[in-house]
Amino acid sequence: MFILTGPLKKLKKSMLKRREQAFTPGTIKNRHSQIKLYLGFCIQHGLQDIDPSAETLCLYIEFLAQNLSSPKSVVNYLSAVRFLHHWVGVKSPALDSFEVTLMIRACHSTMHHVPLQRRPLTPDMIRELLSVSQNLVPHYCVFRCAILFAFFGFFRMSNLTPRSQKSFDPRKHTCRGDVFLADPGLAVLLKWSKTNQYGQNTELVPIPKSKDPVLCPVAAFDHMESQIPTLTSNQPLLSFPATPGEPPRPVHPDWLNKMLRLSLDAMGLESQYFSFHSLRRSGATTCYQAGVEYSQIQKHGCWKSSAFWAYITKFSTGHTPVTQALASV
Repeated sequence: MFILTGPLKKLKKSMLKRREQAFTPGTIKNRHSQIKLYLGFCIQHGLQDIDPSAETLCLYIEFLAQNLSSPKSVVNYLSAVRFLHHWVGVKSPALDSFEVTLMIRACHSTMHHVPLQRRPLTPDMIRELLSVSQNLVPHYCVFRCAILFAFFGFFRMSNLTPRSQKSFDPRKHTCRGDVFLADPGLAVLLKWSKTNQYGQNTELVPIPKSKDPVLCPVAAFDHMESQIPTLTSNQPLLSFPATPGEPPRPVHPDWLNKMLRLSLDAMGLESQYFSFHSLRRSGATTCYQAGVEYSQIQKHGCWKSSAFWAYITKFSTGHTPVTQALASV
């Protein structure tokens, strides 16, 4: 075997380090759990894991079908088996066999899974939500700002707050200093998102000023700034009041969802059909109903594909050309 020395040895070390960063931490974590499940299944039943037979893979697919809710998830878990074989440099013809293809097809035809889509909130519902939560939610100014930024900016939860205090990174997450005055409203600089995990692009999302004082995100941001000021521009956008000598604590996503459900329950709504992500759907749906061009909705929400259509709820109003034509009969 050829032994690398000098510059080539250093180059290989750099190469291996770079290759480790081919996937995001989230992808690595998912692949690790999926591969662990497959290997555990094979060990438990005494089956060959590397270069398995078609029957072994079909048994594993059946196991997945009985424990997962959708055929898409089954395919995703099976792709981890393919990834494992690529990683160890071993071919597995059984992965492309007719039997495995047939099992995947059977999963699609027998696993009747309808994904639960979160319902949107109309502007009137958001107005009532904020009215109800004013005397119900602690740190109301933070909650109100989060709700209105998510609605007017089509923001994901990850655009507004990190998963935990330890994971907060000002180079990645949205800070107070990333909100700028942009007459007649604000602009928010997004340095990282679900579709921009390596920070190769930055997005400047405009936030308009609303005539309705309750629904105005600019007024909400100003109120939060006055109630919970920050010492530096690199502190989290949404944070709780800091205790003396301690850094500000970023708002946790679970807290936002909990306060949202609490407010929705107080309104008499079925909170299980809503989440913070409902506000992203709400903003897109509101603009669609107002006649905004699809390309503008896609751009504002930083969607990189036609997936944005899944966020638009098309309500039947009874005023379509079809119903008008039927009414004239």
